[in-house]
Amino acid sequence: MATYKYCSGILPYCYYNNSLYFLLGKSKKNNRLITFSGKNDELEDDPRETAAREGYEETLGCIMNRSSILDRVKKCDRILVSKTPRGMPCYTYVIEIPFRKHYAVSFGNFRDFLHCMGINKMYHLQEMTDIKWLCANTMFTRLRKGWERNGILKDQQEWDKLLSLVQTQSDGQWRKALDESDIEDNEYNISSTVDQMSLQSDPQTQPYQRMN
Repeated sequence: MATYKYCSGILPYCYYNNSLYFLLGKSKKNNRLITFSGKNDELEDDPRETAAREGYEETLGCIMNRSSILDRVKKCDRILVSKTPRGMPCYTYVIEIPFRKHYAVSFGNFRDFLHCMGINKMYHLQEMTDIKWLCANTMFTRLRKGWERNGILKDQQEWDKLLSLVQTQSDGQWRKALDESDIEDNEYNISSTVDQMSLQSDPQTQPYQRMN
């Protein structure tokens, strides 16, 4: 029997060079890319509070402080609704954050600090081993297949909420590629995190563009 009432979390995104990117965490449990989410605490009964806490803890505070996350969550009008493996409701708040090059580096440095100080033994501070930007192309193809297969997010209605952030050409072709940047997919070697799918060669398609 479930000992919690719900799960809640955040899925940050940004626009960089007019293209859409999502920020995801690499789970220590199974090496997959997932949202920053978790169960409510005993004293919590507001999914928004839980989402802000989980987002702050699982990113190790490297994106923004808890109150800033909560402020964005409270203003969020794009919420993904799904079920946990135990059938409990799960709410994921899709929030826009500024693009910063240093998120992953700051996360890694602070995680190393926690290990040196022995603080990493606290479970909620060791759920993620890394954080990564993922372009919309990969999010809506390779990662989507894995999430649907594992029951993380299956309903088309929920995916449409994410797809509404982007605009594609009618013939299904991706828009022009990004200029050189530090957040291209191949920089992060995501082949081991997307259900062990082979990503040894660059995708033939390109990132989604921001809606006009």
